Amino acid sequence: MNREIIKISEYEEEENAYDWEKFEVMQETTLYTDLREGITSVEMIIRRIKDGKFFKFEYTATSSYSNELEQEAEEVERKTRTTIETYYE
Repeated sequence: MNREIIKISEYEEEENAYDWEKFEVMQETTLYTDLREGITSVEMIIRRIKDGKFFKFEYTATSSYSNELEQEAEEVERKTRTTIETYYE
């Protein structure tokens, strides 16, 4: 599969991903936090609204700065894993 790679800044201008108009945030995962330096590394999954494709990228944020718009995002496939849990009542 040829995975599409996009540059976020070609689609959006808003700094905050939750304010984007062409993408919807599906998942946000904190990968690393340095409380002393105030830096957080985040992985985000977004869905492009016009065609439903999913993309993944990482960015860095501080209390006064975030670089989401500078990132490239790679297309990913949505997969579902079903887990069967056994329990007794």
